[in-house]
Amino acid sequence: MTSSTQHHSTMVDVALFTGIMSATIVLLRKSSSSKSSSSKSSSSSSSTPPIQVSQLNIYPLKSCGEISVQVAYTTPTGFEYDRIMQVIDPNTGLYCTPRTPHYAKLFHIQPHLHIPTQLLTLTQTQTGGKNVLPPLEIDLSHARTTTPLQAQAMGNVPVQVEDLGDGASSWLQQVLEIPSSSSSSSSTATKSSSSSSTTNCRLVKIGSSYKRHVVVNPDQNEPLPHPTTTRSGSSGSKEKKDASLPSLPPVVSLADEAPYLLTTEVSLHDLNQHLRQRSQTPVDMKRFRPNIVVVSSSSGVGTSTSSTLKPWEEDTWKKN
Repeated sequence: MTSSTQHHSTMVDVALFTGIMSATIVLLRKSSSSKSSSSKSSSSSSSTPPIQVSQLNIYPLKSCGEISVQVAYTTPTGFEYDRIMQVIDPNTGLYCTPRTPHYAKLFHIQPHLHIPTQLLTLTQTQTGGKNVLPPLEIDLSHARTTTPLQAQAMGNVPVQVEDLGDGASSWLQQVLEIPSSSSSSSSTATKSSSSSSTTNCRLVKIGSSYKRHVVVNPDQNEPLPHPTTTRSGSSGSKEKKDASLPSLPPVVSLADEAPYLLTTEVSLHDLNQHLRQRSQTPVDMKRFRPNIVVVSSSSGVGTSTSSTLKPWEEDTWKKN
């Protein structure tokens, strides 16, 4: 499984998943949505069977459920609407992760996004028969925000985000069953007077002041791409990179470390084989929250049978 700061454009039934995007908005379609390019893939190298995209996912609210899509649009920070919101502790500014038992129920919040109206709905998926609340609706096009907060993203990087108000905070607190605070403690998050500390979690989103750059992952030992600014050519000619213009540092949303997380079905299959050998419970792909999942077209989804992909091969993929 690999985090990628490169912008990949995946066509239907491509022979190699190595396309690198140069545009900031590129249409990316699921391989199963069409068979129109199957003839194109047959003309590719016969020694490398096609790699297909089996899943495209976005996660509007970090650490909550995924939205599986057929079409996704890329932006400089990742897929559109991906990881644009997160839950933070207002007393520390730190993001809340379901890996902490206190916030484990974040996993059971399912988002639904109606893109034409930009209406985001959050719903409980597991209630245990109590605290059944009506869904929370957020109009992303006219979301009311309070004073911007300084919060912490992954890696304790300070970022400017916008609070989505007491109503959203109260809903989350009830769903997560977090006790209320009666008084304010010292806080590194700058709060407005209308945003009291009677709640121990706040729902925040990326706003106009948000800026966060990708940080090199020392485990991957790969330099970050710095796209060079292009200069328009003469009439009818293509844009060309201009070394005299400043390069643009890669940016990222509220994702852990990179705009995209890509993995393969065969890697998950390999992991589960090892878990079974250790008498441990297998896991599903949701555990890793990938944006892009690929599978060799010569193998079945979730198996390694006749697959030309090797487990964890995606960790070695580089830009050509």
